[in-house]
Amino acid sequence: MTSRLNRRSVLLFGLVETAIVTVVVLYWLKIWYPDNYFHLFGVNYKLLGLLATLTVLGPVLGVFLYKPDNEGYANDLSVIFVVRLCVLFLALQLAYSQRPLLIVFSVDRFVVVQAHHVSLENASPEIVNMMIVSEVPAMVAARTLPEDDLSQILEVMSGGIDIEYRPAQYERFEYQRKRFFQRFCPSDWDYDKTEYDRTCELIKVPLVYKEDHYATAAFDGGDLKIDSIILSDPW
Repeated sequence: MTSRLNRRSVLLFGLVETAIVTVVVLYWLKIWYPDNYFHLFGVNYKLLGLLATLTVLGPVLGVFLYKPDNEGYANDLSVIFVVRLCVLFLALQLAYSQRPLLIVFSVDRFVVVQAHHVSLENASPEIVNMMIVSEVPAMVAARTLPEDDLSQILEVMSGGIDIEYRPAQYERFEYQRKRFFQRFCPSDWDYDKTEYDRTCELIKVPLVYKEDHYATAAFDGGDLKIDSIILSDPW
């Protein structure tokens, strides 16, 4: 500490530090919540909330607690720094645990599976590899339960884990591509050529995200990916 330390320098340093931290956090959030998912999960509002919290716990609180006693003030700044670090760590941990991992096609909808929803220990190496190489949540499909496996069917019906949250049921979306187009574009499917007509290129599909939140996904039938997400009730 030096005698040059005053309220103005504390405020300026705190604002610059907060701005740098915000830019770094934004960089990682853009990776964890790419493209449409950044706004779908309201990450922009959460980032503003974090920015406001860090500003209050940093430059604002630093100016409020300012005292000419440099040694005592240094202790106060140390406590403020630790508190801000804890808030930042918890915020990043929460954001990372809730990031979208997969888009799962399940019977008649897409489901956004977040990191805290599943453990991928039972997923096939092929699915895990897809997740590693993909810059956006990989798209997979969930196999329906065998009709003769009454125990699992009854388990789901009684409130058990649905197939979209069972990694052992995951397979490549391409394996259910025909079923998907037969359901959403039956008039455009060519059963002889096992392919679809390009007039059915952009398809609106129900999308489930978070807990019972619904949106509409505009699915690109040519590239087999979600082109955009509309925040409207698909039903």
